[in-house]
Amino acid sequence: MDLREIVQKISRLHLLHRLYIQKTALQNHLYFGQPPLLEYVMDHDGCTQSDVAEFLHVSPPSVATSIKRMEKMGLIARTPDPRDARCNRLHITDEGRQLTTAFRAQFDSVDQQMFAGLSPQEIEQFITTVEHMIANLAVGPYAGLDNITLRQQAKQLKEAEHRAAHSGHPHPPRPERGGDRR
Repeated sequence: MDLREIVQKISRLHLLHRLYIQKTALQNHLYFGQPPLLEYVMDHDGCTQSDVAEFLHVSPPSVATSIKRMEKMGLIARTPDPRDARCNRLHITDEGRQLTTAFRAQFDSVDQQMFAGLSPQEIEQFITTVEHMIANLAVGPYAGLDNITLRQQAKQLKEAEHRAAHSGHPHPPRPERGGDRR
């Protein structure tokens, strides 16, 4: 098997996992990005929308839209901050807590399904292999970045690609290359 086939299998695994997670979120009447928001609020009672936006590395307006939807669904409640009238504190409701606990169990079940039939030794070897592969790629501008920051960088690149595609240029801008150009 060549490297391209291996990378395609990794991509397929990621896609299948994401499909299961998205399907589970939709079955719980949530959008894909809302479960992490609910989990954060559940674990950080009294946090602010800014706290959530910073943690998830998304824009405050994006968080505000999700909060409004989940507030209408009865999953999150907002209370005024007693020290700052411009700020609201977020709290998960009992219904939100029950839903969060339920979808977390469903997400964990998907993860268990993915690793079903593998021995503890195979899982340990898999972890070692994946960590080695991550170390191989987490260099240069990606060294030391967490998953959220990497996702944000991927989003920025996608947005740049989108802007380039709609700017009339036939190709996205090429990255600058240093050194000798042979």
